[in-house]
Amino acid sequence: MAGQYAAKVEGLVERYGDRVRPPYAQGVRSAFSVGEWGLAAAELASALVADGIPVAADDKALFRELLGKIELSPDTPKDLAEQLRVEEPFEL
Repeated sequence: MAGQYAAKVEGLVERYGDRVRPPYAQGVRSAFSVGEWGLAAAELASALVADGIPVAADDKALFRELLGKIELSPDTPKDLAEQLRVEEPFEL
């Protein structure tokens, strides 16, 4: 389970990590590098929402799945994945 979860988060980080501002990107990559995959997913989603960066519909569903499997910090909105902006057709 942890391996699959990490691989899914890694895919999202690879697709969107360079689209967020450097402070966010550093936090996401730092969390991922120490095995805090859930934190990395939450940080990345938060950064995408904060900056209004669009994601593919499939990736929004993936964020929903991943964030639904972890306990979010109290200051993280429970509907964080729903706040992601979808753009279709999506182009990186």
